[in-house]
Amino acid sequence: MVFDNHKLDHLARNLVKVKQKRDGFCYFQRFTDEQLTVYAQRPLFRQGAKCPAGVYLLFKTNGTKISFECQKEPAWQLIFTLVREMGKVRLIENIKKTRKYSNSGGNLQFPAAFDLYANGQKIASPQLKSGTIEIDLANEAKADVLVKLYLPLLTNAGIRNLTSDGVIQAVPETKAKFYALGDSITQGYTTTNPSTCYVTLVADALHLDGHNQGVGGYHYDAAVLNGFTTLPRPKFITVAYGTNDWFFNPDLNSIRENVRSFYQKLNLLFSDTPIFAITPFWRADMNERQKCGQFLDVIRLIEKEASGYPNLIVIDGLQISPQENSYYADGFLHPNADGFAYIAEKLVPIIAARINA
Repeated sequence: MVFDNHKLDHLARNLVKVKQKRDGFCYFQRFTDEQLTVYAQRPLFRQGAKCPAGVYLLFKTNGTKISFECQKEPAWQLIFTLVREMGKVRLIENIKKTRKYSNSGGNLQFPAAFDLYANGQKIASPQLKSGTIEIDLANEAKADVLVKLYLPLLTNAGIRNLTSDGVIQAVPETKAKFYALGDSITQGYTTTNPSTCYVTLVADALHLDGHNQGVGGYHYDAAVLNGFTTLPRPKFITVAYGTNDWFFNPDLNSIRENVRSFYQKLNLLFSDTPIFAITPFWRADMNERQKCGQFLDVIRLIEKEASGYPNLIVIDGLQISPQENSYYADGFLHPNADGFAYIAEKLVPIIAARINA
């Protein structure tokens, strides 16, 4: 059975809509059109916003295998975007820093893979490629299998002609959802597989759907909330910006105003929704001084500006993130699978205590 490309939106979760191109390939949009207009102002953010981080397909089949055609963006496009955005000098500086910290525990990789679960068990992580991808479901009995296919985190990929040697059935959408706003750490940069980022781990632990709204390199900006209320009302919202504000914005007063206007707008839109403001996670270079000041200056600023709202809970990012290089893929900033598991384990009980109170 070949599933109708026009109906792939019946299978997709954690997104705004599915966009089908003339060649039949379907792409998965996780932001509102208004948000994409904001991200489109800079190449790096536009690139990150196109990636289907956190999106998965959910369906039942009695087949023994599935396959689908895939179209991926070439790797050079991301490299070109980084060079264009950061400039050669800044990019080389970041590469040197990554090498420095990688020598003390990091193992930086940029894998692009799918994760496929059958009845709750991961059975395959095929690498992203253009062409046909086929996965054996180990279902010789041809019983009904619940399939969950996570899309890659960091590369835009189109899918068409989802096929099984059995029947493919859509599954009703029953889970409540939450929204996770943030930067590259929220998007899941450098983790090995899409199902291991902290947003997905938190969602699974709480039996929810976690709509990933992370974009690599992003910062506090109230404009990214444009069109947000057109989405289904969430059970709660998490916010995890700040590390890029400290590293890239030289003006502490500008950071303060951005943080203040962000939480004013967010609380105006979601005054009856629990909001968890996560201050920046640990980073190995946090004792360096940037033009705006110390890392702790930005943390205290966020704590102050996010307080005073009855529905908002501030979570200390330093307390829920590991402070050892070996938990970070680049050795100093972006968590690996173990680092994300650590964060999720600390984060889940804090959130659960509030939403279940």
